[in-house]
Amino acid sequence: MRAGANPLIAGLPARPPAAEGASSSSSIEATPVTQQRSEPTSRAIVLGARQRDIDAILAFADEIREIETRLLALKAPAQSDAPDAPDAPPMSQAEVQQAIARLEARDEIAQRSVDTLGKQCERARAVVEKLNASLEEKSSRLEQLHEARTADAPVASIAARPPQAGTSRAELRAAHEQRIAALGQQVHLLKSSRSNAAREVQAVASRDTLRALGDVGTFEMIDHVSPELADKVTEWLHGLQPAQGRPSRRPPDPERQFQESFDTALDRIVQSGAAEPQVKPEDALQAFMALVLHPRLKPLYPVVERLLVEDFARSLRVSTVARRQGKTMDHMNGFRRWLGVTPAQIATREVLRVFRNAQHNLQAAVQRQSSGVTFGEVRLIGPDIARAAGQVETVTTALTANRAAFQAMIEAVEKQFAKLIDIDDIEALGQHVAPKLDAYYKDRIAEVNAERTRLTREGMPKAKTGESLSVGTGASHGDIDQLEIRIGRLQGEILQYAEQHKKEFEHYAKLSARHMTVSDEVEDIGQQLSAHRQTLKDLRDGSKIQMRQRTARGNQSEPIENRLGQLWDSVSREPALLRVISRGALERVIKVHVEQTSGQMHARMSKVMRTGTFVSRAGLLRVIAEVARHEIEQPQSALVAQDRDAFERIAQGYPRGRIDALCHHGRTIGHGVRNSARGVEESRTGTSQYALEWIRGQGARISHLHPWISPY
Repeated sequence: MRAGANPLIAGLPARPPAAEGASSSSSIEATPVTQQRSEPTSRAIVLGARQRDIDAILAFADEIREIETRLLALKAPAQSDAPDAPDAPPMSQAEVQQAIARLEARDEIAQRSVDTLGKQCERARAVVEKLNASLEEKSSRLEQLHEARTADAPVASIAARPPQAGTSRAELRAAHEQRIAALGQQVHLLKSSRSNAAREVQAVASRDTLRALGDVGTFEMIDHVSPELADKVTEWLHGLQPAQGRPSRRPPDPERQFQESFDTALDRIVQSGAAEPQVKPEDALQAFMALVLHPRLKPLYPVVERLLVEDFARSLRVSTVARRQGKTMDHMNGFRRWLGVTPAQIATREVLRVFRNAQHNLQAAVQRQSSGVTFGEVRLIGPDIARAAGQVETVTTALTANRAAFQAMIEAVEKQFAKLIDIDDIEALGQHVAPKLDAYYKDRIAEVNAERTRLTREGMPKAKTGESLSVGTGASHGDIDQLEIRIGRLQGEILQYAEQHKKEFEHYAKLSARHMTVSDEVEDIGQQLSAHRQTLKDLRDGSKIQMRQRTARGNQSEPIENRLGQLWDSVSREPALLRVISRGALERVIKVHVEQTSGQMHARMSKVMRTGTFVSRAGLLRVIAEVARHEIEQPQSALVAQDRDAFERIAQGYPRGRIDALCHHGRTIGHGVRNSARGVEESRTGTSQYALEWIRGQGARISHLHPWISPY
């Protein structure tokens, strides 16, 4: 067995070669005794070694981050130290303590959101990782074609055609095919826009109908809800629910599904009902309705939906009367709120009553040890009765404890729904333009289709008379023409593939963006808490020197920059780091994917479809450590494989036998640009993409690493 069979031994500094005939005990090759170790013991040893490497890398990251932070502070614009600055009223100890209490409450809520979103992102990441493998294969082929095209360019320039030569057949054919492909893409985009326009036309018409049905006649009761209005509100409520994706191949796990839905719904309800809402009320309502749609709660869904429909319909009619009288909705509900009969109060009370009645009936059936019970339109048998009773009780208890937040969520959705009857300039324009959109798109699609059909029928245009292809130039130009055609087709395939899986990519991108936002908020809250606690300490100590002191800047950054450069040179040679990522991969990621400017990334768009950059070197080290931790936590981790055969067996479980995966970090790790049908777009990311390879004489290493930029 070669030295590469043991990544721990391979990671040690190389020894001088032993003299011929020297004892084999000085060799770094694995001995028969090593081979006889039990696999679990060896794996535990390797896992422990990898964990120590990860801890060392995180320590390096903290050390470099501290220097980078000092450097940024020195380079930041100095704030004015005007004499009147201290005149600003300082906070008292009581005010600081109150601010700390508020921040701690916000931090607790945000931390729960981070945990929930982290679990959701991890599930979405697993789906996107498989899709990204195919996308990455196409992108890799595209990059290779660009490199081949660049390599062939000098040959073509040496064997250039005479200036008087006309356009070659290959160039005409390439231009012809590219034109047809461009027209096909244009038809696709027009059809997509037409579908979006059709949905907007329906939305405009639906809002017009709601305005008419929400009007209150002179002798009508304000709380009366007609069947027609209820139907339109139900249609609007259904529109809030996300489109159902493809069913999972995994067997359903009702308990896990309920817990995930319950955690998400409760978290969003609490956040939307907070003094400073962190979640849109529509998202909270959507999560609650998804919870009620769980198989064991679904019998309650029609009743809960009817109560909410009546609530939103009543709020729409209240808002209509308020606008007619020049009042606000809150003003109209003022006296009703005192009587406890606002639409939101009624809806909250009735929804809780539905859950309590269901809980009472199911628990009574459990106590009677009934063999079966009818729950709505569902027949529950045996253990399912107790499970349903427990889940209904869980929801009832949570809604009762968070009744104020649930009511606040409903009131917020009421206000959003009532805004549908507003007619601003954009809505008026939509009412005028919407009926004409379908005819416009229909004509444009017909025009483009007609041109594409004509070009396809006529075929490639003939070359001009007198055009000649010399023997020495035809081959090189023909090869380049073929490469350009293949590049164009592959770019189209990449865009088409991304469009086909747009929903999955967008879902993960939105979850990841939300996770990054909440993580940034947690970090910001932490910084505010730290500052307030320091302020409180200073106030208690009677010292305000730390709050007013400003250091001289001058040339202080230069020695710190030198220190940072020296430290990075030292860290980049650390064995702990090089036991996780190969030297070549580290050098490439530093060169191409760290602290890149927007201009540098845009320049790469001529060769790649997506590229990104990490925010800093400390951030890169932290990403490397988290990727390693993510990898060793897998049931079958290639990073702890002890020989090439074990590594290859694990790799066979990945597409094309290559370990190319994604790691979700739950915070912003970088930003980048991407080519899309809409042009070059910028976005941030909280996901990295990495590859693992077995490196001869070293073992399993990260062989490629960069920020992952979503196609959408």
